[in-house]
This record gives sequence, structure tokens and C-alpha cells, in this order.
Amino acid sequence: MQLHTPAFSSKTPVGHFIGGEHVVPADACKQSVFNPATGAVARQLHLGTAADVDAAVAAASKAFDGWADTP
Repeated sequence: MQLHTPAFSSKTPVGHFIGGEHVVPADACKQSVFNPATGAVARQLHLGTAADVDAAVAAASKAFDGWADTP
């Protein structure tokens, strides 16, 4: 078994994946994630707002019936 880790840029903040798509967060607020070995910023994450949560819940609710029928 061969493991593959996709390359990513630590400069690009991680956003949200809602309804099967990468979406622009409702707010530009970000949180740094630090490498515990070096103390350096490893990545930045966009923080979700109530609007982001509402969009995610709506997308999940819409997809639920189809997903529930998946064998």
C-alpha cells in the first residue's frame, strides 16, 4: 500500500467545503495552526460564521435523503 499526501501551499488558507464545493467563507477571520515541533505557523484556517454553519446545515439537509438511499 502506498500512501500519498497531496501537495499544498501553507500560504493558502483552508476554507470551507459545503454542498460538494469549496466556498468563500462569509468572513475573512482566520486562525493560525502551529507546528508543535517548530512553533512555526503551518497553516491558516478560515473560521466559520453562523451564516457558514447555516449554509452547511442546509446543504447537508438537502443531500440527506439521497445519501440515506446509498447502498
